[in-house]
Amino acid sequence: MDVELERSKCLLSELKLEFPNKYQVEEKDLLGFGSQAAVFKAKDLHRDIDVAIKIHYEGKAPLGSERNWTISSIVNHHQIAHTYTVESFSTSRGKNCIAVVTRFIPGKSLNHIWDHYEKLTDFQKEIITEDFVYSLVPSMLEILEFCHKLGYGHGDLNSGNVMFFISEINKRYHFTAILIDFDNATGKDELSYESEIEKIAADYPKLRQLINGTLCDWFYRAPVMELFDAYDNVQNFRIGYTKMISFIEIIQKPYCTTASILQFLKTLLPLELPRDILRPILNCLEKVAEMKNKLEDFKYALKDFDVELQTYEELADLRMEMTVIEHSDIKYEIYTKMFA
Repeated sequence: MDVELERSKCLLSELKLEFPNKYQVEEKDLLGFGSQAAVFKAKDLHRDIDVAIKIHYEGKAPLGSERNWTISSIVNHHQIAHTYTVESFSTSRGKNCIAVVTRFIPGKSLNHIWDHYEKLTDFQKEIITEDFVYSLVPSMLEILEFCHKLGYGHGDLNSGNVMFFISEINKRYHFTAILIDFDNATGKDELSYESEIEKIAADYPKLRQLINGTLCDWFYRAPVMELFDAYDNVQNFRIGYTKMISFIEIIQKPYCTTASILQFLKTLLPLELPRDILRPILNCLEKVAEMKNKLEDFKYALKDFDVELQTYEELADLRMEMTVIEHSDIKYEIYTKMFA
């Protein structure tokens, strides 16, 4: 790897000669490196912003990189590291090379967070795992679901390609996940997956590894992983996970009763989830209740909830029909004026 790093530094020097008044960057500003490239922090002098410059050891990007540049250029989301430009430059030996200039992410990779986590005491781990549960994992799910809904898979989801920065608001710490490197190339000459559908499908089991590694010491890790395995897509799991962590807040209160559990279960009704999507969530909540010695209360609440669910489902078509009828005149008036 030392040879590759030296090669990237030489190419960086050539880039600086090509753009002497555009980028301010030094070898010491190395942010990190991987199997195919090194990344340096730089100053874009034209726009007066910090950027990250990726230099590939061979001077050219691997197969599949164009897709990464496209996605990170056209998808406008604060949790994606945007590609600003791809600079072409020539070396003194006449070799044509490229440098990929992206948004600078002032954070750390999930891999870095894991490494630091392992050095903590058990007490420290317990304290920050709460932030992982309520902030880090939800942020990661949010951006991955966003990409999947747009029809893009990451293609190379791993602990090095998810970055996080942290912010403190009123002594509470919030993680923001950033996806980088949608390259989808495991090697220099072949693509990992041919279609976006394949990439999306491949993201899900890889996401499991990230969640399992992040929540490895969490008290409720077992039920959350069972919930994950019950689905095959991020959207359904995110719904279940969000409900699970909200339920934990209810179940841990000393005055939690059958009535309060039932009240929580009723919040599932407006989601109008099909039964095959709802069932894993209920199974997960039941396991959580059992772990907190509230299984009997949960089962009583679940019986009443089943009755509520049956009634809600029977009235679903009527609710939809009434909503359409009640709002149709209002919508017609608004849209007629809006698109006149």
